[in-house]
Amino acid sequence: MAYEVVVMPSAEADLLEYADFIAADSRQQAAKWLSRAWEIIFSLSDNPRKFALIEEAEELGAEIRDVLHYSHRIVYRVREDEQVVEILRVYHGARKPISNRDLH
Repeated sequence: MAYEVVVMPSAEADLLEYADFIAADSRQQAAKWLSRAWEIIFSLSDNPRKFALIEEAEELGAEIRDVLHYSHRIVYRVREDEQVVEILRVYHGARKPISNRDLH
């Protein structure tokens, strides 16, 4: 059974911010990056547990996972009881570790 994918407003804002940043150099590359990010996000509906828990998961007290997209981390959690994949944030890999404050 496929999971529903829900993209939180903060994650959508992250995606648009990074696409705008890339577009400053190349609109074509930005469109390609964003299109592929959406493909990855919606592919999680088929097998959301295929990616490992993030290093910060224990400290956060939650089963948070990520998938890499170029130099970005697409951070999400699986709400098993509701069959939902919740996309929380999209972060550049060079940023500091994720905290609870970043997820709300």
